[in-house]
Amino acid sequence: MDIEGLPPGLENGASMKFSHVLGVRSPSGRCVEHLNDDTVLYLAGKHAAQYEHETGLHKFILKSNKTVEISSFCISANRKYIALAEKLADGMQVNVYTQTGSRVRTLEFKYLSKLPVVSMDFSTDNKYLATVTSLPDVFIYLWQVDKSRLVGMVDVPFELTKITVSPWSYWSLCTTGPSSIRMWRLVEKQLKQVDPMPKRRDVMANGAASGGGSNATVNRFSCHCWYDEEKVIAGTEEGDLLVFENSELKKTLKSVHGEAYAITAVAPVARGIVACGEGGMVSVFERTLDDNVYFRILKQFNPVSFMTAAMSSGSGGELSTNQQQQQSAHHHASSNQQLSLFTARIVDVSVAPKEEQLVILYNNNVISTVSLEAMEIVRTTAATMGSNAADNDGAVVSAAAGGVSNLSASHIARMLPIGFHNDVVSAVDVCVQKSFVVTGSLDKTIRVWNFMRQKVEFIKTFDEEVLCLALHPTGLRMLVGFKGNLRLYNVLAEDLHFCTEFPIKPCHEVRFSNGGQMFAAVVAHRILIFNSYDFQCTAQLSGHAVMIRSICWSLNDQLLTSADLNGIAYTWNIDTQKRVDIDDVRKNVCYNCVKYEDNTGIVAAMGTCRVAEGGSAEGEVTIRCIVPDQEPRIVRPGLVSNRVPSQRKQHTTEIAVSALAQTLFAGMPNGALYLYTFPLSEDAQPYQKIEVHSGEISHVILSADERYLFTIGGDDNTLFMFEVDAICEGRSVSKKPLNYAAFDDVCYVLYSDVDDKARELSALQQELEDLQAAKRRDEANLLKRFEQERSVIEKETSTLLDSLHRQVDTAESAKDNAERALSENARLLESMHLKAAEELEALYTKRTEEANAKYLQLKTERDDLIVRYENKLFKIQKEHEADKRVLDDKFREMELRLGSQIDSMKKRLTGDTQVHDHMLDQTIADYETMLDDLHAKYKVILAKKEEDLSKAINNSSTGERDSDRLRREKAALLAQLKEREGQIHELELSLDKRKKENESLRKEMLVRFESISTAEKKIQQLKKQTTELEKLRYVLTFKFNELKKEVAPKEKQIDFMSNRVEEMDGELEKVATDREQLKQLVEQRDERIRVLHKEIGHHRRNVEDKDRAMGQLLRELTELLGSGGTKTLVYQVKDLILKYNSRAERSPLDDEISALGGGSGSAPPEEDKTAEFERQREYMEAQLTCISRQNKQKESNLRLDNQRNTAENAILVREINELRHEKMQLATKCQLIEGQLKEARIALQRATAVSGNNNSHHSAGSPTDAFVHELAHETNLSASSPVPHQSSRAIPGSRRGVSSSGANGGAATPSQRLGGGGQNNAQTGRLIKGPTRALRDIAHLDSDKISRIITQVERNNVEMERQQDEIIRLREFVGHLLTRAETATGTAAVSTSDKAKYAEIKRHLQEQSSLQHQQA
Repeated sequence: MDIEGLPPGLENGASMKFSHVLGVRSPSGRCVEHLNDDTVLYLAGKHAAQYEHETGLHKFILKSNKTVEISSFCISANRKYIALAEKLADGMQVNVYTQTGSRVRTLEFKYLSKLPVVSMDFSTDNKYLATVTSLPDVFIYLWQVDKSRLVGMVDVPFELTKITVSPWSYWSLCTTGPSSIRMWRLVEKQLKQVDPMPKRRDVMANGAASGGGSNATVNRFSCHCWYDEEKVIAGTEEGDLLVFENSELKKTLKSVHGEAYAITAVAPVARGIVACGEGGMVSVFERTLDDNVYFRILKQFNPVSFMTAAMSSGSGGELSTNQQQQQSAHHHASSNQQLSLFTARIVDVSVAPKEEQLVILYNNNVISTVSLEAMEIVRTTAATMGSNAADNDGAVVSAAAGGVSNLSASHIARMLPIGFHNDVVSAVDVCVQKSFVVTGSLDKTIRVWNFMRQKVEFIKTFDEEVLCLALHPTGLRMLVGFKGNLRLYNVLAEDLHFCTEFPIKPCHEVRFSNGGQMFAAVVAHRILIFNSYDFQCTAQLSGHAVMIRSICWSLNDQLLTSADLNGIAYTWNIDTQKRVDIDDVRKNVCYNCVKYEDNTGIVAAMGTCRVAEGGSAEGEVTIRCIVPDQEPRIVRPGLVSNRVPSQRKQHTTEIAVSALAQTLFAGMPNGALYLYTFPLSEDAQPYQKIEVHSGEISHVILSADERYLFTIGGDDNTLFMFEVDAICEGRSVSKKPLNYAAFDDVCYVLYSDVDDKARELSALQQELEDLQAAKRRDEANLLKRFEQERSVIEKETSTLLDSLHRQVDTAESAKDNAERALSENARLLESMHLKAAEELEALYTKRTEEANAKYLQLKTERDDLIVRYENKLFKIQKEHEADKRVLDDKFREMELRLGSQIDSMKKRLTGDTQVHDHMLDQTIADYETMLDDLHAKYKVILAKKEEDLSKAINNSSTGERDSDRLRREKAALLAQLKEREGQIHELELSLDKRKKENESLRKEMLVRFESISTAEKKIQQLKKQTTELEKLRYVLTFKFNELKKEVAPKEKQIDFMSNRVEEMDGELEKVATDREQLKQLVEQRDERIRVLHKEIGHHRRNVEDKDRAMGQLLRELTELLGSGGTKTLVYQVKDLILKYNSRAERSPLDDEISALGGGSGSAPPEEDKTAEFERQREYMEAQLTCISRQNKQKESNLRLDNQRNTAENAILVREINELRHEKMQLATKCQLIEGQLKEARIALQRATAVSGNNNSHHSAGSPTDAFVHELAHETNLSASSPVPHQSSRAIPGSRRGVSSSGANGGAATPSQRLGGGGQNNAQTGRLIKGPTRALRDIAHLDSDKISRIITQVERNNVEMERQQDEIIRLREFVGHLLTRAETATGTAAVSTSDKAKYAEIKRHLQEQSSLQHQQA
């Protein structure tokens, strides 16, 4: 990933590209997480790194220029988006990126908390994001990502370290902190908390009840995760796992990894959970169906044991006493390394999307992978690991890896090559011939990393801290400095071999010359030059007065440049041992690093100012470019280091010079890498700034070919590797690349290791011979056993075939009998069905007559009930109107009273608002006055102190003590001034807070006014709804009872169908199981038959070969006898006997092996054995392939059966839902019809009452006569309209009745017309009496004709229902006409004829209603 090109106008420089990184920065939230099955995401330095552990490549998501640091990250559920919490100079923001690094969303924290975000989590649908800020102001924010909108927030008074969103609902959250666990739910834009832990008094009571007294432990939570919608699993520092369900504590798993072994990370998997903790322990739990157990442990292991078992491979064979003494130091160092790994604490764990592997991060900056698939194969019980980890590390390794080969151990767990030191890096060096970068640290380890192959060659652990190191240009030797001495080691393939020791203590700086023939070691203020071959001290360079911080060789190894803490730099001539004072004036600069440029002879040095002087601050970074015969050029980037060089324990190298790119690389205290054009000019500015580390950069070093740059952070313990592209005159230039591959595989090898390998080889050869002998014995036994089993199988096969033939004959006879029985049963059932149809027809006729008689009786009773009900309803309505008038009066009084109260409250609110505004204005004025007074006061004090300080500076003869005292006073005053400014800032913040509160109160007032007006509108609406609901109350009560009776049968039918579905599922599962078992038996039998056929053919070929040999022998004997030579006959017979004796001496096994191998008998025995071994291996592989294919077929069949059962269940559920929906529609339709009928009856009652009270007559043009004519016209239309679709068996008299009635025109009375329509409707739908020949004819029809007949009948029924709906609509129209007539007449008198017409209409409607019920 390219950083930036060269700035415009610059033709010479270097273009940088991030290539690789070692080490992980561990934030407080997620530290490592999978992007896919092969890629993990983590934070490194100031950026986010993506590492693909299969290819070893890195990708980076670089922070923006305005971002100070990335505090935390999280990945969406679909693995497509990455959320980074970026800390800005004035606040926080969360940016959402894709995997390629393009930003898609930004969540602004402008008016929210400005503290860093410590934890985040996406919802399952990737639309919501939950964040938590750090102390002291802890807030939980829930964001809608797709709209960049804040959904909910809450202020939390305690510390939180992790937040997660429920996988099934975005509004459910869970948080844990050092002393708390809370469940949160979003309710009306507010997050409401629930404490799932039992109260303290309950815990104490439970402890007292169990005999524990009141010593109830308080849990310290370290991690948690969701398992399903309502289950949360939390880990504690006490080593317990707590299971919460529905915000209640259900189960506690005590001491999962042993006493005092904390649980630090948990992650859900499909079968259960994975729990990790102290000591590197990993436990896999399986979900159980028992609610009292919840989870049971499936396996428990320590990945470190498998990694150490793989690393300690190759130590087989016996060693002599001298060899054991030589390797005792190595074994002691490796045991220290294993012990440090065993005592490591797991910080975070991530599960791959396919759940095939885990990625684990330890607190010692080590990352490892664990294969869950390999753990399924290797069943290792590591229950004793946790208890023995601190006591005996070797026992743990043997217990965990016992019985597991080195290959399988490396497949189960391995360290990723991206780990780094867990303490400050004290030294670094790059090899010239090999692609090695060597780092030493205060954690007592040395790491050798191959930056071309991107792997760790080996890690060496010592008993004391590494102070310095240097690597020989060939990469075959290494100097390591300790507190007591300087040692030289030979570099082996995977270890360091001690060579010699130099009594130099303590040595903080050592460097090999570029040719490798000598090296320089610094002892305080002296430099010692040693010969690299005889280890003699050839020179001693003395001249510095204080400690030397850095040395640098020239390319020809003739000059050596050194720099010390006093800011003095010397160049030494090695041959003459004389120095050149290039910068011998003591300055206010402490040098940290020095570099010598051979082409120009320029020396570049970097350091910090010791005291504030001449415009420079104490600790300010300074770069000096010392040019021969010129004044030094000084560059100050304006950055201040937090550490004084004299107090540093380790030496640093912050600068590197590239002659090809004409660039000086400088690492700064803020973690940035500055690129300057070299040679430097006075007060030069960097042409490029690259943000790299999250703390200061302690080491910057270039490779020998200047193509790669390495930087090491002093605070974040990470190493970044850059690809450097040198640009000269606008074109890319580079040196000829060195062939590192030619030297990487060259290393020293010990004779003891060679002897060990030779002994191992001989032991393996002996073991191979023993295995071959055992193989021959096994082959003979197998052949013998094969013959026996073949005879037994042949007998069993013949017996089985005979039994199967007999079973087939029996089954065929049973089938014929069953077919004859079925035909007889069909004939009997047909006769029974015809007889039942005749009986059903007679019974239906009888029941119809009885129902008609009963209907007439019920009709009379119903008419009486309707009259009484309507009278009672009229009386109740009058009472209701009177009550309504009383309630209206009360409501008006209450409305007036509430109005007066609202007016008084408005006046009071107005007065309070004015008082609050005056108070706020006064407070603001008081704050401003106070601020002005404080500012003026401290300004005077500061001016006075500055004047005193200037006087003290002028009077410098008073000594350094006065200067130091004044400096301290100034610093104290500045600190006090900052404190006061902080107080002023806090007062301003409180003022802003008061303003916001005032604004919120004003908004609340407006909201309350709106709510009052809304309440008044709702009161008016409720008045109207009350009148309407009162009308429907009586109708709904009656219809509800009717619908209950109709719903009961359908619910029974639904229950019956559900039970039937369950029975069908059980039968299908049983059939599928039986079918799979039969398939397996058939396949096994077929396989055995195929094997037998092959073996029979093989033996048949052997017999044929023997027959051919016998025939040949007979032919040769015949030829000898026919030759007739008696002298030579004896010799020829002897040769023939010897020939066939040599053939007979060969064993049958050799013949079979040669036959199988395809040879002619002349191949050597070893080749025959190899061919037989290959044949058996191919046979076993074929068997394994067949078994795997069978398993796949079984899985596919089971999957298809499950899908089919699921589809059938879905169809049944859909049919049940359709029945329920149909029931609801019928209920709604009945309610509507009953309401309309009720309104028609009320209208008829009112019309009857008006006609009975008024006996006066009206003229022909009155509204009543018009209404009567209109009603008669509508009734005539309804009676004369023919039915468009009737059944084929409808009575034809109905249509003639309607036609004759319509032909009379207006002469017929309305009663006659209505009566005729009622009779026709009564005749519709009756069965035709007669013989049952038609039924017998239908019984002989085929299924297609019967289905068409049923479809036609259903269509006719639907049409009849439509006609009934049309009749109901006409009845409703009549009711509306009656209501309109009543409104038109008002209080006017009604004539006697109108009264008779109303009575006739009422009677007609009653008859229509009764006929409708009869048809139903």
